[in-house]
Formats: sequence, structure tokens, C-alpha cells
Amino acid sequence: MKVCPECRTKNDDLNHFCKKCGFLLSNSSLKEKRDKVLAQKKLPWKWITFIVAFFALEGAVFWIIEGKTTPNPKIASQQKVMERVDYSGQTISTTDIVAKVESRKISIPMDVLKEKRMVRFEYESHGVKVPLLAYVTSTGRVVTAVSICEPCRPTRFHIEGKTIVCNVCATGILIEEKAVLNWKPRV
Repeated sequence: MKVCPECRTKNDDLNHFCKKCGFLLSNSSLKEKRDKVLAQKKLPWKWITFIVAFFALEGAVFWIIEGKTTPNPKIASQQKVMERVDYSGQTISTTDIVAKVESRKISIPMDVLKEKRMVRFEYESHGVKVPLLAYVTSTGRVVTAVSICEPCRPTRFHIEGKTIVCNVCATGILIEEKAVLNWKPRV
């Protein structure tokens, strides 16, 4: 039922004009076209739910497959520089050091790394400085990596318990042997 806004008379839904006063109840042709266009633009909720569920399932499958990687042989074959290290309950700041570069090979003093457990240094090539860090894993192996926090881009970190933490945004990376051994370089 359409109610005339002018005289409040009830009219049939099919009427375009009020039966009492003749007021135009709706510009039906424009309204119908508008409704048709808007209906075409709307995706049904079932389709949206299906698409979201599909991509969530796809992501979960990818995560499960990628999570079952084999250990990185380069890290697994590294010699231990010290016995197991227990970082639990400790906060270890990064110590800046100067690395020695000869024939494009970087050397860092192992005695300093063993003592400090985490060091930061820079490698310069063609005028570009690359911040690097090295740390001792809980199993006593040395890992060297680029020292840049991906979310916020700073280059300063510290070890807090079993996590390497960005000094700016507090993003954490596990330093446990399992997390390090399953690391895969980006392509």
C-alpha cells in the first residue's frame, strides 16, 4: 500500500498517482531503473561469504604447506661456537662493533659476540651501507642477518627472552633454533 504524502489516502502499490488528489506517488520509470542498476551493483552476501571463505582456506593450506619446510642446510651445518644459551628472563641489548672486510668477506670478533650475544655492524659497498646483526642461537650457533625491521624500517633490536625485538615498534622474531632453521630467504 502506498500512502499519498499530500492527502494521506491509501492507494494500491500499482498506482502511480493518488486516486483522491492525483498527486504523483512515484516516478516509477526512474525508480525502477535506479533499483535495477543498484541491484546489479550489489553482490549477494552468499557470494561474498564464499569468496572470503575460499581465500581463507587457500591461505591456511599455503601456511600449512610452507610451514613444513626442511632445515636450512647452511645454518644446520654451522659449527657451534658455544654451549647452549638460555635467554629466558634476560634482556640483551645490541652492541655496535666494527667488522673487518677483506676481499668482500666480513669478519666479526667471535670473543665479542660470545660475550655480548648480539652485535650490530655495517657493511658498505658502492656507497651503500647495509646494517647487519649477528647473534648466538639457543643451541650455540651464530646467525647473521640484515638488521632491518620490516614493519617500521629501523635497524636497532634487542633480545628479550627467546625473541629478537625491534626497539621502535616491538615486533618480535623468535630466536629458537626451530624458527631459525626453518627460515627461507625471500625470492
